[in-house]
Amino acid sequence: MPPRILFVDVGTHMAQEYTALFETGRWRYWWNFLKNRERAWKKGSPKMPRDAFDRMLADAAWLRARRADFFYVMVEPNPNLFALPIYRRADLALNTALLTNAATTSLLPLFFSQGNRTGQGSSLFAAKPNVDTSDFQQVLALDALHFVQMLKSMFDEVTQGEDYRVILRLNNEGAEVEVIKAFEGEFGKRLSAVLGSLLDVGKIKGQAELDKLYAFLAGKDIPFLPLSPVFASWAPAMALIRKRTADLIQADIRG
Repeated sequence: MPPRILFVDVGTHMAQEYTALFETGRWRYWWNFLKNRERAWKKGSPKMPRDAFDRMLADAAWLRARRADFFYVMVEPNPNLFALPIYRRADLALNTALLTNAATTSLLPLFFSQGNRTGQGSSLFAAKPNVDTSDFQQVLALDALHFVQMLKSMFDEVTQGEDYRVILRLNNEGAEVEVIKAFEGEFGKRLSAVLGSLLDVGKIKGQAELDKLYAFLAGKDIPFLPLSPVFASWAPAMALIRKRTADLIQADIRG
């Protein structure tokens, strides 16, 4: 059977989310759970309930067993990260940035944050507060819509006419609006969830644009959930990913 879920991770960085979904073992989950409770106790913040953690363990085991149902695409503009072994576990790994690009393909400066060429926060946008515009590297940039059209054409061949769904996880430093709208425009109802972080839209383009993006997702009935290296974000995202995959499997069985 071909894969059922096209999972596209835009702004992969060190692929912590891939590791959380498919490569973290039971005891490592327990370690994170106990650290979460310790931090909650120190800060007086809410802690993950034990029953929620048990459900997360079950979801994590289910996802690991179903890795073959996913075609996992890692999209990362920073070439300094591609030496990491995790990128070899992707079904497709692409060293490119995505944004609205009138030239379709171009070379643009990727500005680094605080002198760290493998750290978080690098951006194509000089207006991003944390970047150093004197420290940059030229990277390949693709028009988001052109990229999604190529990706859809490729994956339609991979799936050989079988039904599938798309899950988009992104944290691409301000270009989230363009990428989400390109995916929705090309995949339509097959885009069944958006995960990650949208906060950079507000930082770079303003709160009004972020509010419009949330309204767009709500209007298209596309759920959004955070998914990041933060442990507390894992359980809800895993539950949603499992449900989307299981629903598709059940539909195949009924069909």
